[in-house]
Amino acid sequence: MSETIHFPVSEPIIRTGDIPALSKAVTKTCEAVGEVARQNLVLAEAVSALSERIAVLEGRTP
Repeated sequence: MSETIHFPVSEPIIRTGDIPALSKAVTKTCEAVGEVARQNLVLAEAVSALSERIAVLEGRTP
């Protein structure tokens, strides 16, 4: 026979009063993710340019 497990009723995980702080944290996280993405793009462009320069120095066509 299967046994039914009952969990006690608890308070909500997120309270209404927590929403402004959570919203601010989400906004900051999104801004940080955007900045990391921007930096990754800059780094990728720099690596690509460096690869092209190395190819030219080695006499290969980029």
